[in-house]
Amino acid sequence: WVVWLIKLSFTGAAVRYLQKNVDLRNTWDVGKRLPLATMAAVFALLVIHIVICAARWSLVVRAIGGRLSLLRASVLFCIGNFFGQVLPSNVGSDAIRLWETHKAGLSLRISFNSIALDRIVTVFGLVLLVTITQPLLLHRLPYNSGMRLFQVLLAVSAIGIVLLASLDKLPQPLRHSQIVRSFMWLAEDSRCLVSRPRY
Repeated sequence: WVVWLIKLSFTGAAVRYLQKNVDLRNTWDVGKRLPLATMAAVFALLVIHIVICAARWSLVVRAIGGRLSLLRASVLFCIGNFFGQVLPSNVGSDAIRLWETHKAGLSLRISFNSIALDRIVTVFGLVLLVTITQPLLLHRLPYNSGMRLFQVLLAVSAIGIVLLASLDKLPQPLRHSQIVRSFMWLAEDSRCLVSRPRY
């Protein structure tokens, strides 16, 4: 009953939020004017996006010793996305994914580390893509003050990943805390992921 009450509370709060902040009549009018082909293309892009994200997460899980099918990863990603829209930040989305992945039979370590590494890989990939494509877009900017920003971010991200992968090399006296041990496991798993090119 408590679980159902929490679910109903979230649903009620989400509906109330929509009623207060979204002009549903105007949204419906705009939606009715969209060509069917545009709506189909948007829906297809959403499905492709979910499949790509789920495939990436599934690969991360496999690289660190777990198993998560593409179908299951897609379902959990959709559930996480829903909560990411309703709750104030992406932390809620990741917490739901963690809980559901653990319920699906993966260890807490693999559940947590796969989501953390998935986020890290995503951010690094985005910074890399922007750095590569930035020269094609610079001519559109009225000024070039941020020209080196993403190159610096890429270097900082790469250094951050190397530091993360080295956290389990900490001196013995620092290894007693559970939090430190969790970061050491994350370091081991990040090395597992990076050292397997096929993943």
